[in-house]
Amino acid sequence: MIERLGSVAHINPKVIEGLCAADLAYLQEFYNRINRSGKATLDTACPKCAHEFAVEMNASGDRRLPPAGAVQEVAFVAYHFHWPPESVLTLEHAERRRWVDEISAINERANSEANA
Repeated sequence: MIERLGSVAHINPKVIEGLCAADLAYLQEFYNRINRSGKATLDTACPKCAHEFAVEMNASGDRRLPPAGAVQEVAFVAYHFHWPPESVLTLEHAERRRWVDEISAINERANSEANA
C-alpha cells in the first residue's frame, strides 16, 4: 500500500496508472525489494575504486529517480570528491545533480587546458 507519493494529496489506482514508466518501474522494484528481504537497500560498488556500499532506496528526494541513476550519481560524486557514498546519498536529487554538473564542468576545463 502506498501511503505517500511526493505532494500528491490522494493516491488511488488512477494516480498509479498515470505514472511514467520509470516511476512505475521504481515503485515496483522498491515494493519487490521490501517484500523479498524486508530491506529497502541496494548493494552496489563504486565503478572506479570498487568500494562496496548499500544504497538506501527510500532516501528523501529519490522517489522519481530510477535506482541505477541514483547509484551512478552517488558513485560519481563520491569518487571525484572523496565523500563517503552514504553522505552523498543524503543529498536531495537536485543537489546531487548540481554537484555532478559541477564536477563535469571541472573535468571539462581540466581536459581542455591539458590539450591546449
